[in-house]
Amino acid sequence: MKTAFAYATDENYVKLTAVSLYSLLHVNPGATVIILADGILDASVDLFKRIAARTGGTLRFLDAAAAIKRVKGTGAGGYVSFSAYSRLFLPDLVGDEFDRIVYLDGDTLVVSSLQPLCELDLAEKPFAIGYDCLCNKYKKMIDLTPNAPYFNSGVLVMDVAEWRRRRCTERIFEYMENIRHDFMFGDQDYFSLVLAGDAAILPPEYNFLTHFQMFKSRNAVLRATGIPACAWYGEEQYAAAQRQPAIHHFLGNTLGRPWYRDSLNPLRETYRRFAAEAGVPEVAEQSRPVEMGYRLQHLCWRLLPQPLFAPVARAMYEYYFHSRYGV
Repeated sequence: MKTAFAYATDENYVKLTAVSLYSLLHVNPGATVIILADGILDASVDLFKRIAARTGGTLRFLDAAAAIKRVKGTGAGGYVSFSAYSRLFLPDLVGDEFDRIVYLDGDTLVVSSLQPLCELDLAEKPFAIGYDCLCNKYKKMIDLTPNAPYFNSGVLVMDVAEWRRRRCTERIFEYMENIRHDFMFGDQDYFSLVLAGDAAILPPEYNFLTHFQMFKSRNAVLRATGIPACAWYGEEQYAAAQRQPAIHHFLGNTLGRPWYRDSLNPLRETYRRFAAEAGVPEVAEQSRPVEMGYRLQHLCWRLLPQPLFAPVARAMYEYYFHSRYGV
């Protein structure tokens, strides 16, 4: 099975993507990587090429302009950048050259071989995707039922032919054009609303969210977020991911994203080292102080045993959603 890895980026996210690309090729030398580029500069192209040359990878650049133009035509907005939507077009853009695409967001760090993803049994589904740990109240905002699964699209394993056969991209755009297009988390919400029945579940070690660093047990996640057990990983799956994460995906700011100078994330020094080796040490020195609310939650995380921290975290999450969105 011929597999390529892929990123989507605009100029704002080039250096973060460069660190992730370096980490990917550092532990998966010789991989083929597709860069879906949204107007990046020649200097950024050269940066990616230098990383690939040093690590033995092969790069392909694809222009995402037409894909992003179509997304903007729907009136879509939200928290994510438009370049993130371009991942939806990957199976069409690569044609028949690859059987499988493994997509990664640029705010990831690869620390183990991804060969198992090249061989992952998708059970005839068009893609594999992992569960998100977003507070369950968010589902109300996007008209999902409380027991429905909610996904995180930062890592995807896509069966190119099956994705096209089931018209996954077109079905999402039909929803955007005819029903709703203004979701906060962009295409991630459409995976949960439109394609949930087509999803194979990605093992959590391959999209190891920052919240997984915070909550060492499955039950702690469920208590902290309100996610029902039927829409989450099993205990053995979650415990296996805790033992050996393969792809760290940095979300939220309780621990702090590790490229911030004041980050409290335990992987801060690891990220700094990878950034330096990738040739962009400055990306790990970004200035963004951790806000007081996050510092308070971090203090609770450090001082309280997990059975006590989980309900405290839940109260904080629910207060945030109620105060900001009224849910």
